Parts: sequence; C-alpha cells; structure tokens
Amino acid sequence: MLDFMERSAIKLLKKRGNTDTEIAKVLDRDRKTVRRILTEPSDKQLERQKRGSLVGPYKDKILQWIQEGVPVKVMLERVKKDSQMPYQGGSSIFYQRVRSIRQENQMTKQKAIWRFEGLPGEYLQVDWGEKRNFSFTQIPRDTRYCFVGRLKYSRWIHAEFHTDMRYETLIRCILRCFESLGGIPWVLVFDNMTTVVERRDENRDPIWNPRFRQFASELGFYPELCDPGAANQKGTVENGVKFVKQNFLADRNFRNDEDLSIRRRYFEQYNAKYRTINRYCNYTCLHTVFGSTKLYKHIRGFCQIP
Repeated sequence: MLDFMERSAIKLLKKRGNTDTEIAKVLDRDRKTVRRILTEPSDKQLERQKRGSLVGPYKDKILQWIQEGVPVKVMLERVKKDSQMPYQGGSSIFYQRVRSIRQENQMTKQKAIWRFEGLPGEYLQVDWGEKRNFSFTQIPRDTRYCFVGRLKYSRWIHAEFHTDMRYETLIRCILRCFESLGGIPWVLVFDNMTTVVERRDENRDPIWNPRFRQFASELGFYPELCDPGAANQKGTVENGVKFVKQNFLADRNFRNDEDLSIRRRYFEQYNAKYRTINRYCNYTCLHTVFGSTKLYKHIRGFCQIP
C-alpha cells in the first residue's frame, strides 16, 4: 500500500510533466498503479489487518546488504543461517519484503533530490515568527505571531500578524496567501510545526496531522518538511520571517492591530512591485484557486485570475 507521501509524490511528478511510464520507473511502481493513484485522493487510507512480519527483525541488516550490493538470494541464505533468530518464512515472502524495502530506500533518496530543487513558483516556504512586546502606542504591548509565506524562487512574500498560531489560524493564513498569490504552488515547505506534523517515527518519517493531511490532499499541494538536522534548509525557510522583521518591523511603531494590518498590506504591495517579472514567471507552476486552469506557458493568463 502506498502512503500519503508517495501518493503526493506521484501527483507532484505528474504536475512537473512526467509521463506515467517515467513516474513508474522512478518510483519502481507498476504503471497501472501510477494511473490509479492519479485518480484517487492523496490521503486515501486502506484498512488492512495488521500482522507481524517474519522479515521485520532483519530490516536493518537488509538495508546494509542492499547498500553493499548483496544479491537477494544470498540475503535469504544469511537470514536462514542466523544464529540468534533463523528465518522460518518462505522465499517469496522474503523476496517481496526485500523489494518493498528497496522501494522505501529509493523513495528516501528521491526525497533528498526533490527537496528545495524546483522551478519558479514551485516552492512556497511557510513559517511562523514571534515578536514580543510589540510596539503598540494605543493598546498595551503584547506578543504577536507573524505568518510568512515566501516563494523560494522570486522571494515574493505574504505576511500576516495574529495573536495565536493555532491550526485554524494557520489554515486561514495559507488560504489568504494563495488568494493573494492568485494560485496554489505545487510544494509547501514547513519547519516541523506541530499543527502540520505530530511527530516523526523511528525512521524519521513524518506522522502528519490528520486534518492537515486532508487539507493538503483536497487542495492538491505536496507538503514537505525541513530535516531537523539540516541547518541550511531550516535557515532558508526562516529567511522570510527575518526579512519581515528587518524590513518592516524594525524602527516602526503601530497604533493598534488595525494599523498594523493596513501598513502590512502597503508593505506587501510595495515589496511586490520589485518582483513583478519573477511573479509573472511564478505562474508557470501554479494552478488557480478558482478553477482547474493551469498556466504553464501563457503568462497572459495572469491577468484573468480573479
């Protein structure tokens, strides 16, 4: 059974223009499987009876043998001769499990290739920033949280300020960001926020917030996370928050939240003027919020977006 991330990856590769045959080859899946996944929601879950795996205890060894290039028949001989826990299952079950482990390992490598590599408008980086003792002059100073959506290629930015970072607030911010941009990027990159990912499993794969997973599936974007140990990825996502703090909040005082919101919109419009050309280019990789029209080549269509 394909998980949420592999289903999303198939749809992402399709949006990039890959054929079903090319996707099947990259992910080592049957072409019919690829075609079926393209017609199903990314968050589709299949119920199946859980049972213990006879091959599970040897997974770490199998991964090591795969990297060493050990043939699968030799692997089977080794696990059968294991001094502590000899393998008691059949050969077909073992071969099938080794195949799935190869696929999982290949997917992990492929994710590393996809991460932060893309076309103009493909990646929207999303993050929260915090500003304590906000400089209000007509209401008490308080903490405000800054939502930032930033296109990686053009550095186009959408920012909002709120009193909390709850899930409902995040979703409303993302939708307003899409509306401001005029479309939905293919990939949204997050910095492991708890409203998006609950935790990581023993293989460091994300356990997604079920509500967010459904949200991503319905809107058709591929969610991506920064690796916890990759400082360069985390820093890239956080640059959007840093830009807002240094170029908008620095040396400014605000009367209240309404004044903050008004001046924030002016700042966003002013900043967008210097990114006009890149912003047009971004629409080669967006699909519109209001329909399924895809603007891959014709920039002229930008003018028709509501």
